[in-house]
Amino acid sequence: MSDTLFTAPAHWGWLIVGYFFFGGLAAGSYAIAALIDLFGRPEDRPTARIGYLVALPVLALCPPLLIVDLDRPLRFWHLFFMSERPGIMFKWWSPMSIGSWALLLFSACAAASFFGAIGEIRDGKGLLGRLSVLRRGALRPALAIVGSALGFFVAGYTGVLLTVTNRPFWSDSPIIGALFLASSMSASAALATLIAARRPQTAPSRPWLARMEHGAAALELLLLVAFIATTGGVTAWRGPFGLLLAAVALVGVVLPLGAGLVLKNHEGTRATTVVPALGAVLGSLALRAAVVFAAEVVGHA
Repeated sequence: MSDTLFTAPAHWGWLIVGYFFFGGLAAGSYAIAALIDLFGRPEDRPTARIGYLVALPVLALCPPLLIVDLDRPLRFWHLFFMSERPGIMFKWWSPMSIGSWALLLFSACAAASFFGAIGEIRDGKGLLGRLSVLRRGALRPALAIVGSALGFFVAGYTGVLLTVTNRPFWSDSPIIGALFLASSMSASAALATLIAARRPQTAPSRPWLARMEHGAAALELLLLVAFIATTGGVTAWRGPFGLLLAAVALVGVVLPLGAGLVLKNHEGTRATTVVPALGAVLGSLALRAAVVFAAEVVGHA
């Protein structure tokens, strides 16, 4: 994947779509966990652990996808280190370089929070239990603040990367980053709610997760409408990618919102059902596929 701003078609495939999706899901899961850590109650900490335990394994899928997509995968380390002489490779003017370093730093925070959550589950017992120190004292909120800031950046960065290119259609809309961020938060909250529904100790946090999911989905719907308007309107989206975007709106946004209204007076375990939750997650994937692949044909047929 080139670090230049291109005008020719990028010819990005499912590897990049997968990276966009998994990166956003990991970042959203971490950000939700961090928000619970920073503003929640002590009884909400089991729910925060869900986000941390999801973030790292999902994030681990991103580097292989990026590396395989490179023209020369074995040179992936050139993203971080100079090849001619010892030194750090950081190009502040390159969106690709900034994104690579942000992903690396976020991975470090995700790993620290993941192993801290494991240590907390083990109640400080054994070798892994000692890692619970990462969830104690000032280190816990400090890690949550830094990690969530990086997480929010990673979740929206991929959309911003598309916007700042010179490629027609992507550069037409200034809100792709915000749309990807809202989509990541909606899908991550839906996934966290689905997992939490099967764990009795997370009952106090389920209403908050449901509100987060539905609020993010409502924002995603508004941004999706604005995105369509800024990329030529409904007529520009005639064809298969328009149908895919319609599926995103119906399955990934409207269905979870509708389920939330129906189950407004839920009792924790009914905060969301499997189908709406999976719809939100798959809708997040379909959104990225529609945006990436449509640049090849939408408005240029």
